Amino acid sequence: MERFEKITVAALVATSDRVTLLERRALRSIAAQSLRPDRVVVVDDSTGEASARTRRAVRGWRPPGIAVDFLRNRRTKGAAGAWHSGLDHLLRTSRNPRRLYVAILDDDDRWRPNHLETCLKAVEALRLDMVAAPFRRIEEESAPRRIAPSAHLDAADFLTGNPGIQGSNLVCRLSVLLEAGMFDESLASCTDRDLCIRIAELPGVRYGVASATTVDHFACVSRPRLSKPGSTAKLEGLDRFYRKHRDRMSDDLRKAFRTRARRYFGWEGLAPAAANRTAAPSAPRSSAPPQVSPHLIVGTIADTERFRNVDGLLADLHGLAGDSGLSGHDVLILENGRRRTPDGALRRLVEGRRSDGLRVHLVDRARHIEDAANGLVPDGGADRGGK
Repeated sequence: MERFEKITVAALVATSDRVTLLERRALRSIAAQSLRPDRVVVVDDSTGEASARTRRAVRGWRPPGIAVDFLRNRRTKGAAGAWHSGLDHLLRTSRNPRRLYVAILDDDDRWRPNHLETCLKAVEALRLDMVAAPFRRIEEESAPRRIAPSAHLDAADFLTGNPGIQGSNLVCRLSVLLEAGMFDESLASCTDRDLCIRIAELPGVRYGVASATTVDHFACVSRPRLSKPGSTAKLEGLDRFYRKHRDRMSDDLRKAFRTRARRYFGWEGLAPAAANRTAAPSAPRSSAPPQVSPHLIVGTIADTERFRNVDGLLADLHGLAGDSGLSGHDVLILENGRRRTPDGALRRLVEGRRSDGLRVHLVDRARHIEDAANGLVPDGGADRGGK
């Protein structure tokens, strides 16, 4: 196939403590593509020796004609944070996000050799912004099942379940991912459904389904997976997803959500305190459009000479986690001063709050200077030691 003029393709792989599967499935299937991606970004969320093994494996993998970048996850631990680390890197190194298509692949899944070629043919023929490919769902105790994505992108379909988009079968313009707000790092699972809801609500997005089954998705219950029934990550993700989107669900959709989540994942619904904060069942439903709970973003500057003052603020913001009026909240901290905090103390403070469950993001001086050098933010004298 002749490469579609004026666009490039990047494969994005998030991995965590599964270097053998990464090598044997994801990376091997990328190298075998009939239409190879222009670049591959692997974002590692592993720890300890597993991280070192992953780094060696990726840096030693050099398929001809493909630029390969290995990154550490610099954001919230988990798939969404790792994907964002990779998407941020692609945005910084891409001249035009409208001309860059991102193909996501889980480290334990694999593409068939015609995957990218099939998807890019659909993009070229129909001028698509987003394409999803049919896939085989492979389980240990049953025959593989073919699952075809929904022919139309409808937000309501994703409120109760997933109509066939599993990450590894998705190819999308980087600009569309940005316009939709990318992934929600507060969700431990259901991130693909949440993203597709927001993409479906963007005006003018052209979506289509690839013509062939080109992905093998492994749903094996014998090893840890985000969507494993009864897993903490899956149940917490369902809780947060329901909190975030329940206001836009009709009574029938809420019932369908609860029924499916209980049947497939053992979800028993929100804890009583959270459930009691929903609207009273007897209240009449308004004909007005449903009001979506807001997502709060708090930004603050941490003076490197008095950075510990920030910890009290973070403690207060952490207390908002149970606020029923919010779908979630993030905190953004800019390190500001003549020098970095000694021994990375501010970063350690931030990591401590992250481990407590607060979604907090740090822009340190090194990142500020790098962004200023690339023209993304005003310098303001940071590179000369000023605040």
